[in-house]
Amino acid sequence: MSPAHTRLLLMGLGLATGMEFYTFDTMNVVLADQTGTLGVSADEASWLLTLYSCALFLGVPVSVWMAGHYGYKRFLISTIVPSRSLRWVVRYPRISTRC
Repeated sequence: MSPAHTRLLLMGLGLATGMEFYTFDTMNVVLADQTGTLGVSADEASWLLTLYSCALFLGVPVSVWMAGHYGYKRFLISTIVPSRSLRWVVRYPRISTRC
């Protein structure tokens, strides 16, 4: 690996790490808002942060394995399509036809 590729790799890893710290810090900041919104205690809302951490620590290695096993293009398509579909479903819920 050339030094230029090493620098790019380290910059990408640094950017990803910084983004993760930003996301994790944001979860800590909104913890108080989540307690009021969900009507739970601060101790119960802190479990949301624990759940987020567990999902992150389990999801990252699994996604790396899936991208290596199935190929990056297939992996990206298989993650983008369901997320966009879910966004559409959430944005436009079915209108009830009952009178």
